[in-house]
Amino acid sequence: MSKLSIAAPPAVTLRWILQRDLPVMLQLEQQPPAPQWTQKEFKAVFQSADTAGWVADIAGRVVGFLVYRVTSQPDLVESVAADFPGWRSYAAAGQVARKPLGISLLNLAVAPSWRRHGIGRTLLGRIGQKLQQPQDCIEVTVPESNLPVQLLLRDAGYKAVSVQRDYYGAEDGYRMELRRE
Repeated sequence: MSKLSIAAPPAVTLRWILQRDLPVMLQLEQQPPAPQWTQKEFKAVFQSADTAGWVADIAGRVVGFLVYRVTSQPDLVESVAADFPGWRSYAAAGQVARKPLGISLLNLAVAPSWRRHGIGRTLLGRIGQKLQQPQDCIEVTVPESNLPVQLLLRDAGYKAVSVQRDYYGAEDGYRMELRRE
């Protein structure tokens, strides 16, 4: 019986998506089961002020990415607190309703040779850190046929909440959510 040696994967660096990352992101999009956005679609998404994302970089090479849109922002208590004395203690006492943070995952892709190495989990972990309150939510709709991403999301704590009929043309999508517990 031979012994397998399993090397630890190199350190993954997450950084904001830059314009120069677009060609590599487009290449990753061509690998199933990615949604296969076009360059025009990527550019349109990033022209929106409420859209952002990260790339997973290993030794200067982009091996994955995550794109998201902020759909609702919490109220900024700190800016109000500066203008109204006593506001902070009033808010801390639970007297102020906080608008929940809403995030939609738009795209997640990992290079085939780097799948099952924790890249997707690392990207999802970073976005999950944005959830601060129980009512904050990250939502994503996944094609019915994309079982690997459904399982990744489930393992990351996302729950299937509904079926979106014909969401991807003739294919249904599963709407999944993550809430802070």
